[in-house]
Amino acid sequence: MTFRTPGFGRRLGTGRTRLVLPVLVTLAVLLVAYLIFTSVYTDLLWYRSIDFSKVYTTQLWARILLFVGSGLLVALVVGANMVIAYRLRPPYRPLSVEQQGLERYRTVVDPRRRLITGGLLGLLGLLAGSSVAGQWPVVLAFLNRTSFGVKDPQFHRDVSFYVFTYPFVRLVLGVVFATVVLSLLAAVAVHYLYGGCGCRARATRPARPRAPTCRCWRGCSSC
Repeated sequence: MTFRTPGFGRRLGTGRTRLVLPVLVTLAVLLVAYLIFTSVYTDLLWYRSIDFSKVYTTQLWARILLFVGSGLLVALVVGANMVIAYRLRPPYRPLSVEQQGLERYRTVVDPRRRLITGGLLGLLGLLAGSSVAGQWPVVLAFLNRTSFGVKDPQFHRDVSFYVFTYPFVRLVLGVVFATVVLSLLAAVAVHYLYGGCGCRARATRPARPRAPTCRCWRGCSSC
């Protein structure tokens, strides 16, 4: 007759989960890297066959630089705001039902705070970098802009401004605006999680005792 130690199955299952998850993540990363490599190498071979490899390498480097630069910019700015919001958290939190509910989330997040933050910032940088890297024609057109020699009769600008510069300015403003909005949302989320902001109930003052009054229509000595 055998006996199992309580919790042994849970610990074994947790260990297997910790082992399987990194393997799955590694396989997914390798698969994505393989698909990207085959796509890039196939396009490079085609451009080489028609003697336009420099065109493709310029496009490829533009995508890489935009992906890395914009991803790092967004991740660093949002991460800095999250760190500032975390350091400005209040040392004492009010005892309320809302904070008691948030305490459960803080208990789960605090031991893995750096891992969760790094994962979220990495995902955010990946999405931002992919979005901006797709705008490589706008950036290359701005860097290689030329004058058309024709001015706009309304604003007296060269027409090339609306073809090359204006789309680039819109792209920069869009990235800046998205970074500010994401930083604001991340800071508010951290403040709310750690009790820096939230719905707080107003304290009610106790009612003052009133002096007894006589309800008789004539005054009496007992009142």
